[in-house]
Amino acid sequence: MGVGHCMKCWKKWSHDKCLKCGATETIKHVISCPAPAAREVWAKAVKGLRDWMEGVRTDPQIMESVVGTMSSKEIINQAAFGHETLPPGCDAPTGGYRH
Repeated sequence: MGVGHCMKCWKKWSHDKCLKCGATETIKHVISCPAPAAREVWAKAVKGLRDWMEGVRTDPQIMESVVGTMSSKEIINQAAFGHETLPPGCDAPTGGYRH
C-alpha cells in the first residue's frame, strides 16, 4: 500500500490526505504526523524495538543510541527522509518528495 500522495496518483483514492490529520500524506509525513494516534503507533514501535534489542542482548550503549535517535524529533528532520523515491507515474507534491 502506498502513502496518500501515491494512492491518489494511482487513482486508488480520490485524495492524498492523511487519514489521521488531513495533511498531504507523503512518506516523510507518515514519520512526522502530529496526530496523537500516529505518535502512539510510533512510540509503540520504538518500544517494540527496545524490547527486541534487550531480548537479543544488544550492548546497552548501542541500544540507547538507536532507541534515543528513534525517540528524538530529530529523526523526522533527517535528510534520508527528505529524499523519497517516487513510484513510476507519480509527480512530486509541493514541499514533499525530491528527485
